[in-house]
Amino acid sequence: MIISRIPAFQTFNIYGVEHILPENAFEELQNGKAILLDVREESEFMIEFIPLKDVIHFPMSSIMDNLKNIPADKPIIIVCQGGVRSAKVANMLS
Repeated sequence: MIISRIPAFQTFNIYGVEHILPENAFEELQNGKAILLDVREESEFMIEFIPLKDVIHFPMSSIMDNLKNIPADKPIIIVCQGGVRSAKVANMLS
């Protein structure tokens, strides 16, 4: 997995959060080497979702209630609409 400590598309960075380019994330997901955690709210998720096998959806507003449901056997790639929520959740999970 190709990761970076500096985001490619965000103008902010949270210390300790690693970043992956979309094309690298897609490759990892297609190969079954990672899990995608979508933390967008339900209304956002219903408009556009990622139709891959290893995608789970827990909105940031309910992430604490679902910690036990987040698999720990593969790297987790976290996604949201603009990067703020996913960076916060990644920081919390790390």
